[in-house]
Amino acid sequence: MSQTADLADPTLDLYHDVHKGLRAALFAVTVRAGRTDPDDPVAVDTLLEEWRGVSRQLAVHHRAEDEVCAGLVATHAPELLDGLEADHDTCDDLVGQIERRCGALGEAAPGQRFAPLRRLYLELCMLTSRYLDHLAYEEDQVMPALFATMTVDQLRAARDALRDTPR
Repeated sequence: MSQTADLADPTLDLYHDVHKGLRAALFAVTVRAGRTDPDDPVAVDTLLEEWRGVSRQLAVHHRAEDEVCAGLVATHAPELLDGLEADHDTCDDLVGQIERRCGALGEAAPGQRFAPLRRLYLELCMLTSRYLDHLAYEEDQVMPALFATMTVDQLRAARDALRDTPR
């Protein structure tokens, strides 16, 4: 039988590294939105392109969690599954709002971009805030529960499955 995992082993933490990257991406796009000049079409296009990249990262991460982590939580920490799923639904809704806001910004005529850009910035702030709470839930609640109930071999297999999730 394999040994029990040690929470201090970062190589077995399913969330740590990817969450650092997601935080950095969310912070960067939010700051860019706050600094973007609505009268500069290149700056607006750059912001929209950066958001598309962040949105793809969030979608890939969510899909990987759905395919790998949700089953682990259902098996090893079922009491946390409802909170995890509710968080995902809330974040998905916010991402959808931002997608629509980006569409409105991209379609706005020059000289008419201030209001949609301002709204986009505020919605990015809301998403970032809510997503930080979600990431903390996974790191502070879910991961310790998995460490407490899974073996090192099981966690390694889960980590490898996450790495193998199509991008």
